Amino acid sequence: MIRFELLDIVKSHIPEFEENIEQNIVRAEKILKAEAKMNATVSINDVEAFVAFFVQYGATFFNYLNDTIVRSILKNQEESFELLVNRDRSQKIYSLKFEDESQLDDFAELFQDEIWKFIFSLYQNQQWQVLNLFIIHCRTLLSYDNEEALKDLLDQKNGIILEMLQNPECYNDLITNYPYSISQYYFRMLSNLDEYYFIEEVSSMNSLVVEFQKVKGRKKVCLGKILYAITYFASTDEELSKVLRDNRPIAKEWKGAESSVLSILDNWHYKSLDFKLSNPLMQWSLTSLYYLLLAYVYYLIYASHGVLWLLATFVTQVLVYVILVYFYIGDEIKQKSFLLKHAIQKQIAWSDFMRTFTINNFFLQFYSLMALIIIGFTIALLVVGKGIVGIIVIRFIYQFIKKKV
Repeated sequence: MIRFELLDIVKSHIPEFEENIEQNIVRAEKILKAEAKMNATVSINDVEAFVAFFVQYGATFFNYLNDTIVRSILKNQEESFELLVNRDRSQKIYSLKFEDESQLDDFAELFQDEIWKFIFSLYQNQQWQVLNLFIIHCRTLLSYDNEEALKDLLDQKNGIILEMLQNPECYNDLITNYPYSISQYYFRMLSNLDEYYFIEEVSSMNSLVVEFQKVKGRKKVCLGKILYAITYFASTDEELSKVLRDNRPIAKEWKGAESSVLSILDNWHYKSLDFKLSNPLMQWSLTSLYYLLLAYVYYLIYASHGVLWLLATFVTQVLVYVILVYFYIGDEIKQKSFLLKHAIQKQIAWSDFMRTFTINNFFLQFYSLMALIIIGFTIALLVVGKGIVGIIVIRFIYQFIKKKV
């Protein structure tokens, strides 16, 4: 395909190039061959491809090639495209007409490789809002092959959401590692691309949200963010449209739980886990230190109180862990058995199981202690401050904590 910078070079020497291509093409070829000798980035093959294109098609596609939005697409200039489209939303490329409208499809087919580079770049960079603008304003530039290729990629992304929604233990990983799952522009784009193609997948996502709606804590917040994004899928199906519309205030309520003090502690817990998981050396250092301290504490208990106290301490710690898992992570009390089962089945490494379980154990107890301290401090302020003063102080502390998250 032609390189557009060559067209710019030709038009700088021959401004009237497109008015009479048959007469100007020979002169244009000479100009470009001279450019190829001076410019290492221009090859003879580029020149020959340029000449062959205009000999075959003449000025047929110039109304597209001269359009600034089309050129930004063919040159893979995402920022320019977004600025141009947002500058005038009424400017729709499909309003451009050829004398023979069948040539619209010819143009999309002819330049589908360049157009695909633009689409795939938006997909890779998760520029869902820009991709949505492309689909709305430039649909005629989407060839059949490119549309099918894009649908296949989006099917894979939807498959990840559907798979991870079935396991509440994965909700935090889903919104952290696959942020498109909480992007309203992603779901808007799906409905604009092909509502009927994606409607079954979106309906299944909504059904899974309903199935697991009883989760608690951080999982509830994650589910709320996912559900809120799903509600932006625009469906002509009246039943689904009503369900999604009714779900939006519910999703907002679930998302709002993130602003509570205990949820802030919960978020700190997850952020700490994510930080450690991204630093293996730090992670294993903390894990080793945790085991050493735990062994030392158990030794002191055994030396001073005997075996019964040691067993009582161990059982108490396990019970506390199970309770805290229920409180912080939701109603999946079987997290340890879940991890153990997957470790035995070799779906996760034993090292990952040991590391995750011990760090979870440590942080859950640490943040529960913080929660108790804050609750105790709140009660004390209400008593000492005699009502209104305590409430003002608590409000100030709450806003301070919220900003730190």
